[in-house]
Amino acid sequence: MYVSLVTVSIDPNQQDAARANLEAQVVPMVRQNAGVKWGVWLDPKEGTGMSLVGFDTKENAEAALARVPDEPGPGVKVLTKEVREVVAGF
Repeated sequence: MYVSLVTVSIDPNQQDAARANLEAQVVPMVRQNAGVKWGVWLDPKEGTGMSLVGFDTKENAEAALARVPDEPGPGVKVLTKEVREVVAGF
């Protein structure tokens, strides 16, 4: 299994709009990617948010990340995006 890890900056003045966009647009869009197994978006801390999305293959995770825009919502800018292999879990 592989995970896409994305960190974003979130403008504190647009945090409510960013959260609404996450729930209405981003999560449903991510669910449509091939090989998605699960996904979590973490509460922002000091203006930085994170998401982890599990995929069945590295290729599916990379393909999904390639479609992530630099500014996925109001007041949101992607800082980093990467694919990591899961080596342990429960």
